[in-house]
Amino acid sequence: MPLTAGPSPAAWNRLAHDAGNLFATHTWASCWWDFYGDGAQADVLCDDLADPTVVLPLVVTGRVLRQARFIGHGPADQLGPVCAPEHRPRAQALLREALEGGRVRADVVLLQDMPLDEPWWQPLGGRQVSSEVSPVVDLVEHDDWESFLASRSRNLRAQMRRKTAKLEGAHDVTYRLATTETIEADLATLFDLHARRWEGESPLLDERQGGFTAAFARAALAQGWLRLWFLEIAGRPVATALVFEFAGASYCYQLGRDPDHDHESVGFVLMVRIIRAALESGLREFRFLRGDEGYKGRFATREPMIESIAHARTARGRVAVRAALVRRHHREVAAEERAAVSEPAAAR
Repeated sequence: MPLTAGPSPAAWNRLAHDAGNLFATHTWASCWWDFYGDGAQADVLCDDLADPTVVLPLVVTGRVLRQARFIGHGPADQLGPVCAPEHRPRAQALLREALEGGRVRADVVLLQDMPLDEPWWQPLGGRQVSSEVSPVVDLVEHDDWESFLASRSRNLRAQMRRKTAKLEGAHDVTYRLATTETIEADLATLFDLHARRWEGESPLLDERQGGFTAAFARAALAQGWLRLWFLEIAGRPVATALVFEFAGASYCYQLGRDPDHDHESVGFVLMVRIIRAALESGLREFRFLRGDEGYKGRFATREPMIESIAHARTARGRVAVRAALVRRHHREVAAEERAAVSEPAAAR
């Protein structure tokens, strides 16, 4: 069933633009609902349906343990209230009223993937159950590409220039974007190159997530947000990047490349091209999204944290939150042990 709760799609998308978050759009929520909403209960909180300033798109799932989360969780990289920054206190009040008044009935309210530097939820309490870095390249302070290059380390600057020049000197290299006429074939190429890059081991290759990603890419193309990039050698795609542009930011969502060309750094060269295009388009930042992959850290100028907060509402919810905290502790200990093992090896 389509997602019909809440304000109009246009009003919702406008508030997402004010929030500066692609994953807060009605377009994202609607596509997500089509693929992940079976058996779930949508509860879209809104301060004024006719003229909204705050939207909190919630979904309640589960029978044994009822969880309230944001619509869009899972494939999204950042969630939160759909509103301008100055209206976040209203979001906290709106959620508190819905919980205390019994409109939202859940054992746990799990506020997933929220920026750590925007703690609008703090008056509600809750426990942090996960956190992850979300690297960003700030572009706004640079007038041109040379200014940006000058801000990077000497080593990175040299690699960006040398690898691009070497590839373009050795081959007939072209860069292109998907269009309305090419989108279906280009999506197939994206999935193929992604599968080759990850040797078939990626959530994107799951039928549901793959279907969702393709559906949102089509919807984003219609909205003017899609930038599906390809690097081609002699007309054959060897690297790709699924990127979106929204509210002054570029979102790098998925990548793929032909491993046969890894020795030529085709993924790196395409990334350089995409970041340059974002800067020259006047965007303020390039978001790599969640994850601490090494290539992100090489380009990033800052690494804000994304965290998930669990707010237990019942005794059953408190047990579930304690279990989540124990699992988090075990993951952290295991990560520390792996790092301790790898450090001596790296020193040899």
